[in-house]
Amino acid sequence: MKRILTITLIFVALVLLAVWSPWLRWNIDLGALIGVTKPESIAGLQVSSLAGELEIFLDGHSEGKVTPENSPYFVYRVEPGEHLLTIKRTGEFADTYSDFSKLIDFITGSTVVVAYNLGPDEQFSEGHIIYATKKGVESSNSKLNINVSTENFNFSIDGVPAERITGQNVSTNLDLNSQHRLKISKTGYEPLEFTILPETQEDRDKIKFFDLNIDVQLMLQPVEVNTI
Repeated sequence: MKRILTITLIFVALVLLAVWSPWLRWNIDLGALIGVTKPESIAGLQVSSLAGELEIFLDGHSEGKVTPENSPYFVYRVEPGEHLLTIKRTGEFADTYSDFSKLIDFITGSTVVVAYNLGPDEQFSEGHIIYATKKGVESSNSKLNINVSTENFNFSIDGVPAERITGQNVSTNLDLNSQHRLKISKTGYEPLEFTILPETQEDRDKIKFFDLNIDVQLMLQPVEVNTI
């Protein structure tokens, strides 16, 4: 009799568990329970120096230094969200160089790419910064948005010249199936030429949900002064 009662109670308990299961109601991290860690929600930063030693700051905190010889320098763990990026020249005459600062929205899973040569002021500095922003419509093509420090510039992609741009901005569709090389130039300024995408197709595919934005600073060529 006791055995029959015990079996009945067990059966009733199993039925109740089938109807009301805590696994369906509790917010339980199953991955943590079985030892599988979720991927971290982080962004990254890559900085190259085009001249001299540069110190990298995020929100006023030094993240390290980079020279042309050890470029690029990577900051692998950046919390997504807005951060103030500042780059400063180091060394004995650091005070004679300008700083670069920009408030950037770091996107989960993406890396902000920076390459710079700091001069005595902004117009005698040069470089570029590449960062991603989420597309408004996921099914649409990714866009390449270029903003240049001067108006009426020329640019080419993969050696193919585009028409001269009126203004400081240009936007075009971005093909993610191969690497692209961009050249920005203007009479009286030093030209800049650089690649804009990751080298592997696997990494390029990760950009398909984003638009790519490039801010370009062209360096004004010094005017030669003839002396008598």
